Amino acid sequence: METVSDMETKKTNPPPPEQRTSNPTLRGLVDGLLDHIRDLSHRVDDMSAEELEYEHQRFNMIAELMWAAITDEKNRGG
Repeated sequence: METVSDMETKKTNPPPPEQRTSNPTLRGLVDGLLDHIRDLSHRVDDMSAEELEYEHQRFNMIAELMWAAITDEKNRGG
């Protein structure tokens, strides 16, 4: 199990650029998801039930796109 120290080290020492860009589609989706999470974390207490449901659906859609990006690369031999 990773410790907080391990996680902090990963934050300050990101993977080499070639690891971060081996699948640029996936990288873009992950970056977009993180931006979205950061935004929602500041607004979630003020959101209606309908807004929360919509955002939940968006998360599911992004997860499906990420899965497709991963499996498409694997199927191409990446």
